[in-house]
Amino acid sequence: SYNCAVYHNDTDDGVYLGTSTGVYYRDNNLTSFVSYSNGLPKVNVRELEIHYGSGKLRAGTYGRGLWETDLY
Repeated sequence: SYNCAVYHNDTDDGVYLGTSTGVYYRDNNLTSFVSYSNGLPKVNVRELEIHYGSGKLRAGTYGRGLWETDLY
């Protein structure tokens, strides 16, 4: 199950999911979700936001604070 999701505008229907074990990504070019945690330990991700100005994905976690990485 997942806790949150965010749609990546101007992509091939890219979607990021925040789950109890990290962040996952999928678009129309992938057959399934792939781990997209990029150094984030296995942690409960409670909120995701895309900051288009900086090209970053930001995640709010339970117990590990905030995390940021480049968009897919």
